Amino acid sequence: MFKVLVLLLSFNDLHAQELFEDDFLKIVATLRDKALTDSSAYDITESLTTEVGPRLGGSTGDALAVKWAVTNLLNSTIIIPSI
Repeated sequence: MFKVLVLLLSFNDLHAQELFEDDFLKIVATLRDKALTDSSAYDITESLTTEVGPRLGGSTGDALAVKWAVTNLLNSTIIIPSI
């Protein structure tokens, strides 16, 4: 796992510019900057993990997670970007 983390951290902007189109990199940069200044994603994750807990597929926790998602996400103002 540590090797994967080191690899990902060493994958800098120069390498990304060689692999991806500029429009895609702009979208990624916008999402990154938003995540660094807005705690919404963390708040959602915290809510799911504290209110529902473990969610192994087919378990009671899985069913609770679906109910949680319907209650908390369907009527929210979350925008999921399509790439």
